[in-house]
Amino acid sequence: MGASERLRRHLREASADARELGHVALHGGRGSHAEHVVRRLDDSLNRAEEAGRDLQAQYAIWHHAVYAAQLGARRAQVIAVLGLLVLAGLGYAVAFSATRGVLESVAHDRFNPSDTAQLITAVGGLTTAVGLSIAAVIKAVALLVHSRADMLRARAGLPPGESAAQEEPPSDATAP
Repeated sequence: MGASERLRRHLREASADARELGHVALHGGRGSHAEHVVRRLDDSLNRAEEAGRDLQAQYAIWHHAVYAAQLGARRAQVIAVLGLLVLAGLGYAVAFSATRGVLESVAHDRFNPSDTAQLITAVGGLTTAVGLSIAAVIKAVALLVHSRADMLRARAGLPPGESAAQEEPPSDATAP
């Protein structure tokens, strides 16, 4: 039985004991019965308090676990952006090293057909680097926008947002 069920059960018991104590007080029950009901009520309230503390402890554990998971997801996203930037840098390095010899040949008016492989490598590396740079910038901007939206929701006291794919209704639900 979970802490929330125990808390509910103990609060129901305390409520029943309080009603019975009210009944005993109104109808003038004997002293030992009234003392017994008061002890039972006190025990029920103590057990409810303990269950409440257990529930708060479980909430704290879950809260920290969720926060750690969110923090891990944010770190993974930042690492993904950094990875894209590193790959873009490698693409620029490949393009630079591939075109260095070709550019020296063109500067001396000697462009050979054997330079074709170097040109293709340079163009491919440059295209890859530019594409990865654009992807890294778009991903970084998306992370900033998402963080800002989370901050605004937190300030407004709203729960964290879900992804856009989860918010959309299924295609069957929108069909007439």
